[in-house]
Amino acid sequence: MQQDLSNLLKLQEIDYFLGELERSKEYLPDMMETLNENLQNLN
Repeated sequence: MQQDLSNLLKLQEIDYFLGELERSKEYLPDMMETLNENLQNLN
């Protein structure tokens, strides 16, 4: 039983990180564009 609970917790963590990866597909392109613009402004 303890092993089952431990495995469920690991699956929940994996699910959380997969969700974060899905959400990052929306904001990462904008973040990268902003970083590139800032780098160009430094030159």
